[in-house]
Amino acid sequence: MRRSCDAVRPSANARWGNTVAILTGDFLFARASDLLADLGPAAVRLQARTFERLVAGQIRETVGPGDTDPITHYLQVLADKTGSLIATSAQFGAEFAGVDRSIVDVLRRFGEQIGVAFQLSDDILDIASESTVSGKTPGTDLREGIRTLPVLYALRSTDPDDARLRELVSGPLADDSLLC
Repeated sequence: MRRSCDAVRPSANARWGNTVAILTGDFLFARASDLLADLGPAAVRLQARTFERLVAGQIRETVGPGDTDPITHYLQVLADKTGSLIATSAQFGAEFAGVDRSIVDVLRRFGEQIGVAFQLSDDILDIASESTVSGKTPGTDLREGIRTLPVLYALRSTDPDDARLRELVSGPLADDSLLC
């Protein structure tokens, strides 16, 4: 028998839509900023620098890789956006627990890697999950022509058997029948 806390719950964007989910994140950010003010200027500075990095990552994503290797660029965007948030959470926890600086640095790097891994798993879920399990509409990134890591690797393939796949993922996939 499943307890109610073990039940699969819809994601915020599935339940209320992307706009409300994003605004809720903004609200939580504002509340976190208010709480951080009581922790001192170093905590506020760390949060400000994290937000700066997140926004820089979003700009980098919007501008695109230019002459940079697309995979290297994509992984840096993930590190800047999602990785920086988890890294800062790990750093806050370690610093306020009073652990040695060397441990704080290790936990910060670990947090960033966890953030990148989380985003990469989200990329895979976008391609391979059922919406009833993930709470997301599968293929959203593909429909929007977003080049996530699986798409970048497919585009990099030189295998002749992958020609049709490369053709499909080279732009937005507006036709749902092509997603199957």
